[in-house]
Amino acid sequence: MKAEEDSASAEAAMLLVRAQVSFGSRIGHLTLLLVATGMSVAMTSLLATENGLPTRTAVALAAVLVINLCWAGYAVWVLSARRTMLFNHRVVAGRIALAATTAFAVGATALGVATGAAAAFLAAGMGLALAAVAGVLLVRAKRAFATLQRRRSELEALLSETAR
Repeated sequence: MKAEEDSASAEAAMLLVRAQVSFGSRIGHLTLLLVATGMSVAMTSLLATENGLPTRTAVALAAVLVINLCWAGYAVWVLSARRTMLFNHRVVAGRIALAATTAFAVGATALGVATGAAAAFLAAGMGLALAAVAGVLLVRAKRAFATLQRRRSELEALLSETAR
């Protein structure tokens, strides 16, 4: 009975490993890298060539540049990894998404307070909704990562017992 449970758990773990390093996942991260890099180039070009931009526009472009550089760095990290990440990459992605959406919501709220524009408050509300979604995904990723870490420890203990 115990051997059957271990076999089923091992098969489930292998499915997770295959899903993490799948061709589709690699293509998705490559696409993310290309888009984030392209947007970074566009934001850098705008900041470097457009003289006389209003301060809040330059700050917004710089914030978008930083966010895109974070996503590009994340994609490079995932694509260059030579090992299974055990959902750690999803935790990192969740943190980036939560930070970016929170920064957007705070910026939109500040803009709304400064200008009184209703559209800024609407944007802040959308930013808060996106931050809530990012928060939920981050919590789920952390739970999945913790589950896999526990299972890894169990399997390592089982292997060390078997080796004796």
